[in-house]
Amino acid sequence: MFQNLAGNALRYAETTIIISAGVRKGNAFVSVEDDGHGIPEADREKVFIPFSRLDDSRTRASGGYGLGLSIVSRIAFLMVV
Repeated sequence: MFQNLAGNALRYAETTIIISAGVRKGNAFVSVEDDGHGIPEADREKVFIPFSRLDDSRTRASGGYGLGLSIVSRIAFLMVV
């Protein structure tokens, strides 16, 4: 999970990545931030749909299948349940 989140940040960051974790109001959190161009608000839910790929410049041969964030969101959900 962390490898995928950090890998995405590395791929899209301009110069800076911030990874933090902690507990707030009794809930654990992990935050991965970068200074890249970001995801348009209209597409933010799409990145969690299996096989969804927003970046057309990366082919399946060079950039994966669009499963990473879908798997990350499922793992995070299962950790809460």
